[in-house]
Amino acid sequence: MGHLYGDDYLKYTAKRLQELVHEDDLLGRLGGDEFALIIQRNIKEDAAYNYVESLRNELCDKIKTSYSEFKVSASFGISVFPQDGKDPIELLKSADTSMYKAKELGRNNIQFFRPDMKEEILNKIQMESLLLKAYENKEFFIEYQPQFNAEDHRIRGFEALIRWDSPHYGRVAPMNFIPLAEEMGLIIGIGQWVLLTACHKFKELDNRFDQNLCISVNVSAVQMRDKNFVAIVKNVLDETNMDPKQLELEITESLFIDNIEETIDMLNEIKSLNVRISLDDFGTGFSSLSYLRRLPIDTLKIDKSFIDDLSDQDSSIRIVGDIISLGHNLDAHIVAEGIENSTQLDYLKANNCDCIQGFMFGKPMSVKDVEALLEKNPLK
Repeated sequence: MGHLYGDDYLKYTAKRLQELVHEDDLLGRLGGDEFALIIQRNIKEDAAYNYVESLRNELCDKIKTSYSEFKVSASFGISVFPQDGKDPIELLKSADTSMYKAKELGRNNIQFFRPDMKEEILNKIQMESLLLKAYENKEFFIEYQPQFNAEDHRIRGFEALIRWDSPHYGRVAPMNFIPLAEEMGLIIGIGQWVLLTACHKFKELDNRFDQNLCISVNVSAVQMRDKNFVAIVKNVLDETNMDPKQLELEITESLFIDNIEETIDMLNEIKSLNVRISLDDFGTGFSSLSYLRRLPIDTLKIDKSFIDDLSDQDSSIRIVGDIISLGHNLDAHIVAEGIENSTQLDYLKANNCDCIQGFMFGKPMSVKDVEALLEKNPLK
């Protein structure tokens, strides 16, 4: 929104809250974009929730300026005397903790304080500290999961998957630290390191084995929205001297929640580098046919949740078949991930799925194991 509009909106919010709150309640600004409201009346929790909800609904609206339009959101945390604090300082801390929990859960959320929230916040603070150290100390590494042609089981390429072995937590699943890295602003640097490392390694493997290897690298929505992202990709290609057609960037449908037109423009810029683009976890997010046909997508990856249900869910069987047909109609390559048994494989082959990936054929592996696999199962 910018400082000018931001300051104006904060003034507007303060004035609007003064108009909306009950005359017996006490309103104050804590600093930045945070306000505190003390309800001095004796009301029940459900009434307090309804009261706060009405404030949220009044505040959360579109703001129009001469240049643009903004959607405003607000997160509310509620603490109750005396169970959440017996003095003003403790009550304020409890309300602040529940507000951060509300923010964590998404836009326009309202949360009452719970005792376990304190532990959650402390755990998150600890995770943030350790994640920052991991970034500074290079504790991350990459494993590579093979992808095979469905018809003849020849290796098509590999997906690069980031891993974190924490001295404190042990092996941390990406789903438990990637969102936090995005929130902390670390994902730009981490993502650039993954891209550069994977491209370097696969250029070496390509030179050694003389095979047309394809490397898929996951890219978060935060990375894609970085104005320097296209330049970063170009610099990596230049530095590694990698053929752009051998690089595939995997994006998710969450990228299209906001600014669809801007996102499509960004994807077209990436395509101008001759880099391939894959839409990951297809079918679980926000895709609509109206813009799917406009996306410069080379590959659709069917989400594992649909593959898991192929054995006994008629609806998943129909959905997977429809996705394969849709993808082919869009001239896209179809990859199914999460293949674990022959029933899934047989169905996918019968329905002309192009490529398969999963534990049945190969788990994520070290570079050494990749080399051994390529020696045993060459592409050519």
